[in-house]
Amino acid sequence: WLLSDSHPLLIKLRADLQNAAATPDSSEIEVKAEILKTFIHDLATSQDPEKIAAAEIMYSYIHLARLIAKQSNTNKMHAANCGVILGPGFNTLLNLQRKVDDSNDHLAQIGAIQEVNDLLSTLIDSDNYQLPFDQRYRS
Repeated sequence: WLLSDSHPLLIKLRADLQNAAATPDSSEIEVKAEILKTFIHDLATSQDPEKIAAAEIMYSYIHLARLIAKQSNTNKMHAANCGVILGPGFNTLLNLQRKVDDSNDHLAQIGAIQEVNDLLSTLIDSDNYQLPFDQRYRS
């Protein structure tokens, strides 16, 4: 169901991300990260097995990237690097990248891609993904 661009949950997620703005306490990326975190949490706590499975996949990728980033002194994979790795997959799955009106505006396209990478980097750095999915939602 996540691959359907017309699914109401994805439409709402994209609209929420598009309308997100910085607050006095949080940057725009932090606000967007909170929106995506809530989206994943809502899927994980639903009664629909397909939504739970989708949440588990997304949550687990972020959790694993967090574990990798924790070893950045050894592997040089900081949260930002992990965000670059996960960004395209999440964008393909959820179509998070904001639309660039001019397909020839390569700098705008790069900025849109970077925004998704930064969003995931923020989630990887957050404390929300410390525990594996099973411990967080099934115990």
